Amino acid sequence: PGEQKLEIDRRRIQERIDEIRKQIGEADKNRIVQRQLRKKNEIPVVSLVGYTNAGKSSIMNCLIRLSGDQDEERHVFEKDMLFATLDTYNRRILLEDKKMFILTDTVGFVSKLPHSLVSAFKATLEEALNADLLLHVVDASNAHYKMQMEVTMRVLKELGADAIPMVTVYNKIDKGSLVNDGTSESAYISAKTGENVELLLEQIKSKIFKDHLLGKFLVPYSEGRVASYLCETYKVEEMDYLEEGTMIVAEVSIADYNRYSAFLV
Repeated sequence: PGEQKLEIDRRRIQERIDEIRKQIGEADKNRIVQRQLRKKNEIPVVSLVGYTNAGKSSIMNCLIRLSGDQDEERHVFEKDMLFATLDTYNRRILLEDKKMFILTDTVGFVSKLPHSLVSAFKATLEEALNADLLLHVVDASNAHYKMQMEVTMRVLKELGADAIPMVTVYNKIDKGSLVNDGTSESAYISAKTGENVELLLEQIKSKIFKDHLLGKFLVPYSEGRVASYLCETYKVEEMDYLEEGTMIVAEVSIADYNRYSAFLV
């Protein structure tokens, strides 16, 4: 009976491993398409990374709600369990000033990952390589949080993602006792209570939109397409209709600043 139970347990574990591999393989195809679209549209990407069960999905849902999106269908699955997230979720965060970024939630890291799953999980985590900013989520209430941070940083280094700008997000401060170090490279929040999540969003914005420039554009009426694009894409600070065309003052990305430099005055 003991041998029979052991064999059943082994079979169940192998079935679970096969299921995870299948899910990751299917997700790979979707990620490639989504990545190409993001690159084409020049939308900044922020990736949540960290040890499994640190609260990455909870933080993602907090930021989705904070952006004004109350659609529950856009929220991601969150549960207090290992590998609650196996796919890489992508959500567009549209802010009040029309700035936007893509927030991705990656599979959680773990120490002593079974050898048969290492390559598959690393393929999923490679999404972090395409990020403009990493949010390293840490469970501040876990007694072993330093070890978990080390595991995360080691995997990021192996992936070649350790040079990407990063904010360390100490989550679950409602349960822990860490002291805020007051730097712009760290955030101390509680996804459960919502404490300091707004401050985290401001930190994200200061990092990924730091290259935005205030431009004053005089767009001829014959170039209405350009005027429409600027008005639809950015928050317009000033607009006036002059004899020569439409005067638009807006804070734009450096890419669009250069792209429409011919209209700068």
